[in-house]
Amino acid sequence: NGWETSGNAKDFFEVRINGQVASDVSAGTNLSYSGTTNGSGDVTVTFRSITTASDESALIDNLSISLDSPPTSNELFLYGDDNEAEQFVIHSEEDVTLVNFDTISDVLDLSEVITDSDGDVDSNGLAEYLNFAQGDFDGDGSNDDTRITIDHDGESDPGTDTTVVTIQDETLNETDIDDLNIDYQNN
Repeated sequence: NGWETSGNAKDFFEVRINGQVASDVSAGTNLSYSGTTNGSGDVTVTFRSITTASDESALIDNLSISLDSPPTSNELFLYGDDNEAEQFVIHSEEDVTLVNFDTISDVLDLSEVITDSDGDVDSNGLAEYLNFAQGDFDGDGSNDDTRITIDHDGESDPGTDTTVVTIQDETLNETDIDDLNIDYQNN
């Protein structure tokens, strides 16, 4: 059976934003929707295919989520997939919390944060830019999180620009993260 777009046995694809139906789509390739965050800064998007046969489904690919304006707080969350290697790109103007970061396969891209103009950043000197701390930064009662404060220029001067990356539910130190899973060169 195929996806029916007409007749009595129409198939639909439903998109809901924060519980409200955004639209029922009978056919389409490029769709765009807008939603507003709730008081906690969350937005929930659900997708559902409504089909007339049990062997029909809908495939979602190339899903993109963007912000019209930057978040008002400095708390940005990036979520990894346990089954895939991800590259988490960190920007200097925002602190971020990473959820499901895999130290073996994921990459922490700090090339937009480390701004040393001397050009002498290498794997041996990477520790000059990173300060590791462990604690309960997600408030779950377990001291199993890692906070990495990144000094943009590696000078370690008080008051210099820094960006904070919190890795949730992973206790890491300098030996757990190295130049194989940190991209620090802006090429």
